[in-house]
Amino acid sequence: MSEAYESYQFSLKREAQLERPSNSMRRSSFSSTPVHRRESNSVETANMSIALIGPDEERRRALVSALAGFPGGEVREFSSYPPALDNVPKMLERSYDVIIIDLDSDLEYALELVESICAEESATVMVYSAKADQELVFRCMRAGAREFLFQPFDAGTIAEALSRCSSAPRPGTRRAKKPRGRLLPFLGVKGGSGVTTIACNFAITLGQESSQSTLLIDLGLPLGDAALNLGIITEYSTDNAFQDVDRLDATFLSRLLVKHRSGISVLAAPSKVPKVQASNEAIDKLMNAARSEFENVIVDVGSRLDLMDTALFKDASAIYLVTQAGISELRNSNRVITQFFNMDSPKLEVVINRYDSNSLGLTDEHITKALNRPVQWKVPDDYAAARQVQNSTTPSSPADSSISRLIRQMARSSCGLPPIQEKTTGFRLRGLGKSNSGKIPTIEEPQTTAAAPVIDWPAPEPITYGTRLNASHLNATASALGTFVYTPGAGYLLPSGTHTLWVTFTPMDGAGGAPVQAAVSITVSKATPAVSWPTPAAISCGSALSDKHLNATASVPGTLVYTPAAGEVLSPGQHKLAVIFTPTDLANYTTAQTEVSVTVAKSTPAISWSAPAPIPCGTPLSDAQLNASASVPGTFVYTPGAGDQLRVGRHTLSVTFNPTDTAGYTEAKATVVVTVNKSVPAIAWPTPVPITYGTRLSKTHLDARASVPGTFAYTPGEGAVLAAGTHTPVVTFTPTDSAAYTSARAAVSLTVNKADPAVMWETPAQIPDGTPLTFAQLNAAASVPGTFVYTPAVGQTLPVGKHLLSAVFTPMDTENYTTVQATVSIAVTKAMPTTIRWETPAAIPYGSALSATQLNATSLVPGTFVYSPAAGDVLIPGRHKLYVAFTPADTMKYAPAQAMEVIEIEGVSNLDSLLEASTNAPFAPVRSEDDNGRQEAKQSVVPISTPIQKDELETRTYKGAIYEKGEDGQWHLQQK
Repeated sequence: MSEAYESYQFSLKREAQLERPSNSMRRSSFSSTPVHRRESNSVETANMSIALIGPDEERRRALVSALAGFPGGEVREFSSYPPALDNVPKMLERSYDVIIIDLDSDLEYALELVESICAEESATVMVYSAKADQELVFRCMRAGAREFLFQPFDAGTIAEALSRCSSAPRPGTRRAKKPRGRLLPFLGVKGGSGVTTIACNFAITLGQESSQSTLLIDLGLPLGDAALNLGIITEYSTDNAFQDVDRLDATFLSRLLVKHRSGISVLAAPSKVPKVQASNEAIDKLMNAARSEFENVIVDVGSRLDLMDTALFKDASAIYLVTQAGISELRNSNRVITQFFNMDSPKLEVVINRYDSNSLGLTDEHITKALNRPVQWKVPDDYAAARQVQNSTTPSSPADSSISRLIRQMARSSCGLPPIQEKTTGFRLRGLGKSNSGKIPTIEEPQTTAAAPVIDWPAPEPITYGTRLNASHLNATASALGTFVYTPGAGYLLPSGTHTLWVTFTPMDGAGGAPVQAAVSITVSKATPAVSWPTPAAISCGSALSDKHLNATASVPGTLVYTPAAGEVLSPGQHKLAVIFTPTDLANYTTAQTEVSVTVAKSTPAISWSAPAPIPCGTPLSDAQLNASASVPGTFVYTPGAGDQLRVGRHTLSVTFNPTDTAGYTEAKATVVVTVNKSVPAIAWPTPVPITYGTRLSKTHLDARASVPGTFAYTPGEGAVLAAGTHTPVVTFTPTDSAAYTSARAAVSLTVNKADPAVMWETPAQIPDGTPLTFAQLNAAASVPGTFVYTPAVGQTLPVGKHLLSAVFTPMDTENYTTVQATVSIAVTKAMPTTIRWETPAAIPYGSALSATQLNATSLVPGTFVYSPAAGDVLIPGRHKLYVAFTPADTMKYAPAQAMEVIEIEGVSNLDSLLEASTNAPFAPVRSEDDNGRQEAKQSVVPISTPIQKDELETRTYKGAIYEKGEDGQWHLQQK
């Protein structure tokens, strides 16, 4: 891949290690560097090497410019992504401290690149983009990126990011996996018990006393305020962890944490109502991930008893049940202990908060009896100390107050450290039983400390839901100059109920004192929804109430219940309509009701009467046409009435409706128009039975009938012969009364089947053995043209016996005739051979006809001779074969026989002169009269010559024979 190499020197300012104030400018980076590791007091950034991978020239140069302002290190630029992930090791063969990758050139590939580098390299991976998208930040964190930078690049932001990267251990140098950390949940029996304050200070103190990594998780949902107590602002929360439980591991968890100045890490509750309802499995996974990375995991559970079945309580090293020494608190504590804990459970430690032995009226014995178990810890009711403890952003000295000293003892006890022996003078908390005598410390009265700023914040007046917090409610003042940060802030919308407003006051530099907090209560009463309902217009008697009248609207979602309800019908007069609105959000809104008046007037009944369909002439009016209906009971009077017959044309039908309730309704009328059309005669034409091709149409088939007199015209008509197939004869009927009736047509389906041809085949006479079949036997005939195929065929010789001859007849007209088959029997007998005697005939001159002189064959048995050529034939000159077929008279006894002889036909002498004469003297027709006086044209015996063409042989025709003159000068016979 192409790359550019340049070096820049840079250094990081010490200020980069400081946290930004809460009111600073918008951040231009997000960090996922694990916050539970301790940061060194100095940032070692000298000689830091950076690989910058950015295909986009402009963005890469902008980041290079920002890095160039910090001399002391080296930046190497890569102007394109590696072509494949397999090329990453080669590209990064040098060891880099930080690898910065551009996301925008190819987001998906860039994320794959980040994940690949994080899996294989020990360098810290940072990414940069032109846009800050929270979902994109999460995807980068999951891929392994430690820092997210976005334009415009800020030098201070980059310094902070490099500072975090330089102080964080390399992934390849992480210490071996630690044993699972101890799990310490804090549970309150009811809201307001002080669980969050104790849990926050316990976490800070435990981290300091044990010098171990400590994580505080706020599960006091839906509105936990541990971050508020610690005075920190977080970007991520438990909501982010539960949104992607499948990827929730120690690495992902570390990217959601924020580091408190005391050194502990915090996973805060969401600032708004959580988007995700965490399952028990999700809680267990979060605890496992936290305990795998931190030695101490403190969880502020609030008063959530729904988490009792999770690892939060099952795997806890100790469970701190925070309550107070009031009747209701002790009663609730007893219920919780009885239902969820064994009476002798060593993991449960009861913490009495705001304890004052002088003013409660309850002795230690009463408390122990109410709980059925001893109390392990008692937190003094010291308001000033409690306010100081709440400001946990700057942890107090362990000896600052009685409360902090007690929490220190709790922390040391939880991690196995021995209690600190303190002076016995002053205020003392005594043990309540044998089993916990080692845990109840002796605490001195708090010493006077420097005065903190005093916050004056009058309790705001109650407000109505929907009123956003503003300066009239967030109006605290302080005894010193500084800034106020309110939680919730201005513009926030509180639900109904009593809420605690918090303010963190940070004195100005030089004013002295640490940040302090104060709180006031504000009551938010339910709002009354505004219900708007315009007065309905007057309605007619009989009209049911509907959305047109019951159309009230409210300013918030909810349900409206009307009295009277929709669908009810009111009598004439004035009526009150009422509505009760019940809001969906009953927690913040009250129900509301209002009413309006409506006038119900005497009304005209509504008549519904659809225009009748056209009717044919002659149809009497009936309920099919006279079918009006009304909205109220009553009677109808029609004009014209039922049974009337109307002539052809358009007619108006009218109805008068008389309501039964004449007091509430008036008479009503209505009209419709009906069209009377000419009648269409009914034609009855039964479907004819199928006929055979050749059958002519007749009245048998063309037999339609009509409902009125008239004439029929058929197509095709009578006498027509239809081809085979399906036909649709049509009839047109013309009525005699054309004024009242229209012509009509009808059709039927007529099937014409193919005809079977008639085959005639007489049984042939018996034939002797050895006689081949001829057309004398295979002589079937059909009634229509076609072809026969015989089996056995012509020429076949059958053995002696009786045989079946078969003929398949295929008609030429296959459209109208079928193929048929016929059979006959033939007998083949054993016959004696017959001998024919026939001497060779003498030569005869050309022109002599054959006669008995030549055709004179004889046989010893009676029979007939058939010659070919026959007697009377005149043969052309040359040698010819004569054939004779003898058929004995007794064919059953004698077999037919055949013979052949050769005869010589002599040519004409002096042929050249004759041909020449025929050429010079063509014949002319000679007329002669027959016996009846008619003349016949006769030809003279003069040959006609054929004209001789150049390069062609000369030919002559004589008595029907063609002669050709050869090269030898002789005439040769060619053809006859």
